[in-house]
Amino acid sequence: MRANPSFVLVSVLVSVLTTLFPPVAASPKAAPIVAAPRLGFLAELTAGPSLGIDRPLKGCSGGVLLGMAYHPFEAGIRAGAAYDAALDIGLLRFDLEIGLGSGLRLVVGGLLPLGELSLPGPSGAAIPVKAAAWPDRFGIASTLFDLPWHVGKVSSAIDVELVHTNYHLSSPGGGPSTAAAQALSGAAAFAAGVEATVALRLRWSDH
Repeated sequence: MRANPSFVLVSVLVSVLTTLFPPVAASPKAAPIVAAPRLGFLAELTAGPSLGIDRPLKGCSGGVLLGMAYHPFEAGIRAGAAYDAALDIGLLRFDLEIGLGSGLRLVVGGLLPLGELSLPGPSGAAIPVKAAAWPDRFGIASTLFDLPWHVGKVSSAIDVELVHTNYHLSSPGGGPSTAAAQALSGAAAFAAGVEATVALRLRWSDH
């Protein structure tokens, strides 16, 4: 059986064209480039009111933090000042903050009172107290929500921090009545150490 000349000619042309101009394979879709974590610097400015057990409005505080970040972890030193209405005194604070990611941070630090620490006793007389040896402040902080205000690498957020400062009585013990008074004053010292701060945080990072 004779082959159809037209079919043979078309087959030869297709073969030649395929040889001269091979089909270009579709290039695979490029995978998204994910930036590797890197060490960066950060700085924060915080300020806000403090709430307490002994009184609703306990005082106010503010501070500056300088640290480093390696996503998602952070670490920094915060130096600040506060006014405690229960103790009626100003305080200098120095804290180490360790960020665990998602805005959660651990707080460990200490304070320097700008005067004598005292609490009102059961009889109205002032009972001296003092902070424990450093570190005497332990707490946890978290970001409540981010604010829409951004300028360059500066962001803003509202944070909440719950910290307890370990105060204890510095007066010597005595008889049963003095022990009872000290028990009441000890409870007041514990309440004076509990503090929740709601703060505006401005943050700069070179990430």
